[in-house]
Amino acid sequence: LAYAGCAGEPAERTQAPSVPVAADAYLELEQLYRPKLGVRTIMRSTHDRSGGNEGADASHFLRSEADDFHVSLDVAGPGVLYFVRTNHWHGSPWHYVVDGQRFTVTESSTADPLNPIAGSVFMPERSFRAPLTYTWSSTRGADLRWVPIAFERRLTLAYSRTHYGTGYYIYQQLPLGAANLSRPVRSFRGEPPEPALLQLLARAGEDIAPRGPEPETVSGTVDVPAGQTARLPLLSGARVLSSLKLRAARDQELALEQARLRIYWDAQSEPAVDAPLPLFFGTGSFYDRNQVGQLVRALLLNVELAEEARLASYFPMPFERSARIELAAGASALHAVSYELRSHALQDPGAWVSHFHASYRDHTAPVAGEDLVLLDTRDEPGAQYCGSFVGTSFVFSERAELSTLEGDPRFFFDDSASPQAQGTGTEEWAGGGDYWGGQTMSLPLAGHPVGAPSRQAAHADPRDLIESAYRLLIADAMPFGKRARIQLEHGADNTSTEHYRTLVYWYGRPSPCLIQTDALDVGDLADERAHAYRSDSASEVQEIRSRYDV
Repeated sequence: LAYAGCAGEPAERTQAPSVPVAADAYLELEQLYRPKLGVRTIMRSTHDRSGGNEGADASHFLRSEADDFHVSLDVAGPGVLYFVRTNHWHGSPWHYVVDGQRFTVTESSTADPLNPIAGSVFMPERSFRAPLTYTWSSTRGADLRWVPIAFERRLTLAYSRTHYGTGYYIYQQLPLGAANLSRPVRSFRGEPPEPALLQLLARAGEDIAPRGPEPETVSGTVDVPAGQTARLPLLSGARVLSSLKLRAARDQELALEQARLRIYWDAQSEPAVDAPLPLFFGTGSFYDRNQVGQLVRALLLNVELAEEARLASYFPMPFERSARIELAAGASALHAVSYELRSHALQDPGAWVSHFHASYRDHTAPVAGEDLVLLDTRDEPGAQYCGSFVGTSFVFSERAELSTLEGDPRFFFDDSASPQAQGTGTEEWAGGGDYWGGQTMSLPLAGHPVGAPSRQAAHADPRDLIESAYRLLIADAMPFGKRARIQLEHGADNTSTEHYRTLVYWYGRPSPCLIQTDALDVGDLADERAHAYRSDSASEVQEIRSRYDV
């Protein structure tokens, strides 16, 4: 595969940007928009390979090597494991075999699983610390680990116990001998996370936007009549919008829920962002059923409901000529909405710049037997894109119906016929387990900010029936070279009739950045000869038909 630059770039090849790995994949967050060429981010899980939901997608392991060693992930390196999600403490102790060295990770409820410990933690704590890790007592049902675990040759992950052993894992595969990495890949040896990484995640809910070179802030107040659209001041030049904030009185809460945000980059005729205001900022509504105040306390998205409603986004959003931002009112007018747009000079070459997108879909009538398509970049203006998938924000019910959460996420990149990523369920994707126990929660990279435990338990306000979740990808962002297709099952077998509304966050330029220059069909003797391919130990060619992960 060759890096071909992008549309509008000179014909000569362009030097590719370095790929941030390990802690750098978080610490270089302000460059999230850069293409990550030559690497693949893959999601594997214990999903039922037959295509159903047998055992609620639990305990579908690759193999068992011993009574206490059930392998659920086995990867030939080099690479970095960025995320592990398991159902509660089930499966603990877990075994990580990194380049031949075994590390055992235990959750503190393991010793007496029928009587779990409130405030449980991972052990050894020095290696698996919050806020890179959370146990079921914080997530309302899952154990989550975002600790980067690098491997040079091979990584194997195994469970000690298979009961209720649902899990999914996101890892990045790196090319052999890659020279464009931000740091050399060094095998994980149980070292504690870098302090700067812990400090960054601990700032979730705060303003994390970098000031950057030549900082500039544009602020003001706008009124938007019902059904009308107001343009905020045009931002000009080559810059990065690092912070977008809106603020309004709490009596504007319902009007804000009806409003939409639109953003046009570089005089484009179609908006790259066209989204309902709540979903864009990570929630299905602004109804704070538990009076937590900070409804969304994510690293890149904040929703605070106190004396005022305060909304903030810290996704880095680069543009080369201009950024036009619009606020569209729904059936109710918007009064005295304050805005603050903070940006800094863009210093990257044009071929390194991918525009930020937030693509919205309203799935009013899910089709039985077919996944919901949250995004297909082939249907976007430009058709072929190079970029990265960086998250979702979605409503999965407007009736407090939680059973639809059995649906698996499935992501396809670059015209792959099989999913490069497949999970075990919808709430698992958003950091929960057992439907979050019916509770709400907000973490730096995943959350279930709104929704009642059931229709019977819902408050009188009908907005309490709206169930939503979010999942953000930073170190585990999923790059693609020409196409991304993001899909979600509606219910365990695509039979749910719930009203879904979905938003996909992604970066992209409307041209392919990877071009296939050649292909070798191993097993085709003529093709092998044409490529001077030789393997003295190869067996005779045989055909095997089987279900498999690719």
